[in-house]
Amino acid sequence: MACIILARIDRRFSEHEQHILIGMAKQVSLALDKLAMFEETKRQRQITQEMLDSVQEGIQLLSLNGGTIQVNSTFCELLGCNREQAVSDFDIEAFFAHLQSCTAEPNRLIPYIKAVALGEGDAQEDSIVFELTSPVKRYIQLYAEPLYRNQRKWSTLLVYRDITKEYEIDQMKSEFVSTVSHELRTPLASVLGFAVYPFSTAQEALDAIYRLRPDAVVLDLILQDGESGWKVIEAMQENPELKTIPIVISSAFEEKKKAFDLGAKGYLLKPYHPDTLSKAILLAVTSHESAGQILIPDQL
Repeated sequence: MACIILARIDRRFSEHEQHILIGMAKQVSLALDKLAMFEETKRQRQITQEMLDSVQEGIQLLSLNGGTIQVNSTFCELLGCNREQAVSDFDIEAFFAHLQSCTAEPNRLIPYIKAVALGEGDAQEDSIVFELTSPVKRYIQLYAEPLYRNQRKWSTLLVYRDITKEYEIDQMKSEFVSTVSHELRTPLASVLGFAVYPFSTAQEALDAIYRLRPDAVVLDLILQDGESGWKVIEAMQENPELKTIPIVISSAFEEKKKAFDLGAKGYLLKPYHPDTLSKAILLAVTSHESAGQILIPDQL
């Protein structure tokens, strides 16, 4: 607020002078209004920035020509830059040059950003996973959201989600399954006089059992297709031609009673030594003539 007091001794303000003074006062008033609007805008920007900085994902707002309008602190941490550098220096070419220096596959990442932000080409995926090599090695999932104003696109929001932990856990699972599967199949293949046929799903296993009539079936209770191994043993018990085939259950869960009630000949609780599995199979088939085939899920 401003208060202007004008005084003159011995002479009144003329009407013309009063109009001039009123115009000057209005200009001061407009200047104060603009200053108040600027302060409010600045306050709102600060609130918005604080909200963005509280988000765990990296946020980058790109203009239609690819310039960086705004970023949050997580983005700066992930990509090894400061906010001033990102906002003032990152036109689209400078940003791409930065990605070239800090990512493992920029030739796959940059076309995705061009497609979602600049409309150059079609994005083949809704999101993309890429590897950051610096400042810290991480795995990032990137996806884009277009922003509209009055039904017209005015910018693109890029969201960078750090999935390093999930990625590493998934890799460990894959390596574990691969290692265990190999370690358990290898001794079976070496059992003299037998051939091993691994299958991943319940339906594949049932089809093969009907077709091959194996000497024994080693059954995991959790299969790759999400079906339960119980489906296989129940289907075999319902078929008079298959119910005599011995079944050895391999599971991480303690459900021996149900398994033996359904006709299983053996039950192995994970983890166990591969020799234990070989012995259980040989024991199960000793009372049957050996036709030389054993079916085993490859997800054991």
